[in-house]
This record gives sequence, structure tokens and C-alpha cells, in this order.
Amino acid sequence: MQLRWQWPFRFRLLAGVTFVISILTFAGFFHFTHLSRWPVSFGSFNVWTNLPVLDPTSGVDIVLRLTREGRSNIGFALLSAFLMPILIQITMLTLRLEQFQSAQSAAWIIIMWGVLPTFLAMRGIAMLRIAELIIEKRHSNNAHSMLQMA
Repeated sequence: MQLRWQWPFRFRLLAGVTFVISILTFAGFFHFTHLSRWPVSFGSFNVWTNLPVLDPTSGVDIVLRLTREGRSNIGFALLSAFLMPILIQITMLTLRLEQFQSAQSAAWIIIMWGVLPTFLAMRGIAMLRIAELIIEKRHSNNAHSMLQMA
């Protein structure tokens, strides 16, 4: 007896594998940034060289801005993981497309569903880590200036 996979089963299996891979990638990046002291462990890190579009003079303190944007990226990542299937379904119904017309389009949809939230979460973790480094640098500069005053 030949086992024939039905399309919904295949997509659920692929979605599950994609979700597990994205969770493992996210967890690995989180541990990498905190255990290896990224980005400081690879030499000096200049915020203005590595983040050229980040303007420290506009608006709020840079640490508050990085913290807010990092947390919002992680929040968007969590939301997009649940909202993307709904948006895909609405798009399919609006455009009157048959869901997953081909295996190739289904694969791309599933890949984007796994990649986008993971990318947003990793970006948020990186921003929060850079904010932590700036806070550490400020504290070390304040302690150093206090020693010079005495």
C-alpha cells in the first residue's frame, strides 16, 4: 500500500519544521549575543560606524530609543507569527485565489512565515544588546570621571 501525503498534511508538517527552525535560530542568537558578549568580544564596537543611519541627536536619548525599537521589533515578531496566516488567508479570499495553487508558492509563503518573525526578533535582540553596551560604557565613563575628580 502506497502512502500518499495529502496537501494539508504536508503544509502543516512544513510549517511545523519551519517554526522549530526559527525558534532554534532565535534561541541560538540570543545565547550567542549574551554568552559571547557580542559585539564587544570581536574587538571594538563603534555605534556610529556600525549604525550610520542612527542619529543620536534627534529626539529622545539613544538608549531609550534603541530599547523602545528593540522591544517593538520583538513584539512585532510575536504578532507577525500569528497575524501572517490571517493576512495570507484574507489576501487569498480577496484576490479569489485558490489557496496554495502550486507547491512552490506554498513553500515561499511558509518560508516567509518563518523568516520574517525570526528576523524581527533577532534585530530586536541586537538593538537591546547595543543599548546595554551603551549603558555599560556610560557607567564606566561616569566612574572614571568620578575617580579623576577625587
